[in-house]
Amino acid sequence: PAWFVAKGGWEVRSNTACFGRFVEYVCSRLAPHCAHWTTINELNGYAITGWVAGAHPPGKCDDFLAMLCVLRHLLVAHTLASRAIRAASASASTNPTICLAFNYVWFVSASSWNPLTNFVTMFLNLVYNFVLNDALMTGRFSNFPIPFDLVACLCGWRSDIRALKGTVDIFGVNHYYRNVVSFGYVKENEPPPTPTDMKIFLPGRLLIRAGPVDGFEKNDFGWDLTPSSMRILLLALWERYQTPIIITESGTADGDEPDVRRVRYLSSMLEAVSNLKSRCGVDIRGYLVWTLLDNFEWAEGFKTRFGLLKTNFDTLERSERKDTCDMLRGVFGTNM
Repeated sequence: PAWFVAKGGWEVRSNTACFGRFVEYVCSRLAPHCAHWTTINELNGYAITGWVAGAHPPGKCDDFLAMLCVLRHLLVAHTLASRAIRAASASASTNPTICLAFNYVWFVSASSWNPLTNFVTMFLNLVYNFVLNDALMTGRFSNFPIPFDLVACLCGWRSDIRALKGTVDIFGVNHYYRNVVSFGYVKENEPPPTPTDMKIFLPGRLLIRAGPVDGFEKNDFGWDLTPSSMRILLLALWERYQTPIIITESGTADGDEPDVRRVRYLSSMLEAVSNLKSRCGVDIRGYLVWTLLDNFEWAEGFKTRFGLLKTNFDTLERSERKDTCDMLRGVFGTNM
């Protein structure tokens, strides 16, 4: 809200109390009717795209200190929300299931023989996919192979990190694509980095890139169509934490008719989830498709089409994307 931004937004710690009061108000009314809660959606993506990539509000670029500040305050807000949900649910005699839905990108190395590429890949996966979950499970950031928890404690984060333990009951996973990590040289007209095509510029015109692969099949957003990365990610989360998982976002942007890319992508995702449950014992509690209707994307507007139902934004008329809906009916039955 504008009034929240005027107070400094998430860069100001005292503003977390505003969110806490909001959650208390909502929970006091919804707790008798709601069993499944997500406190905040994609706080990691929000902090990075808003304060480093500059793609989303407030549109700041390369402000890493402010990004860390925002990330810390969002984690504090999550802790306040989790406590409010549990308190309201206890009063309503309901048993809540709480998650914090992160955005996940699985990073793979372009060269298995290159130790530098392998190290950067390991570092990106650790920072983006695991460090925050470590804190949710143990109240600590991981200290190996990089002493994240030690550094955070020296910076005054200790009590905030310790308070995260036990604030979730299940992992919320938002995952769409993988990025390939490679080394190269800066081209003459090198395009700027984007939230899905990350670049680190080094001396000597060297470049570290984590992004899509040229020539690989893509959706309308420019993301590589890699449903296999969902299987790798979910298995890695399960082996590390042994914590139940709900896939809170998964889908692809495909405005073609017929939408054959969406059919292939979603059917492969569902097959991967089914195999992980039946063959690997991964405790997956649900799969939520992004999204039911075509939606407004924060930076792209109405251009990208994620909906199972096609939406005419002039008339608001909605109609099935027949190929995808027929596929889902075949999987889940005619009652869909």
